[in-house]
Parts: sequence; C-alpha cells; structure tokens
Amino acid sequence: MLRVLVFAFLFCVLEKCLSEQPASLKGSRVIRATPAKEAQLNFLRSLAENDALDLDFWTHPSHVGGNVDIRVTAPQFPLLAKLLEANKITFTVLITDVQSL
Repeated sequence: MLRVLVFAFLFCVLEKCLSEQPASLKGSRVIRATPAKEAQLNFLRSLAENDALDLDFWTHPSHVGGNVDIRVTAPQFPLLAKLLEANKITFTVLITDVQSL
C-alpha cells in the first residue's frame, strides 16, 4: 500500500512539473557591467539584493574592476540601462537574446 501511495505521489509531482510552461527567455539580454569605484560596486550589490527588478546575476559583484554579468528581461532592460548610466557604470551587451542560444 505504501508503494502505491509513493508511486501516486511521484506521478502527481512529475505531471505537475511537465505541465508547467518553461519561463520564456525571449528578448532577455546578458549585459556585462564593470564597477570602477567602490560606490559603483556597492550599487551593483544593492541591485543584486533587489528582487523587484527581476535581475539574474550570472556573476556577482565582488571587487572594483571585476566584471558583473547580469541577465535582464526585455521590459526591464531600459530601466537597468538608465540606472547604470546614472551611476556612470560602463556596460556592454554580451548576449542580445538568450532564447536564441
């Protein structure tokens, strides 16, 4: 009886996982930002802790001059670009569309 219950539970979990649509990465970009000053590094650290912007840090801010790679959704990119520019943080777009990889 226990085996039947375990099998039924695992079946339900698997069915739930397979029925969910994967998150779309269409239009998501990966940018590389490089902090030149301690204040810029601290700003990037604060972005990494801010869940509201829906940023995915591939490389976390660790030191001045170190590259920080961030995946950003298409709708959030203009805001992130403005924030980085306002803080005089140089950045480049490494991947223009993550979905196409």
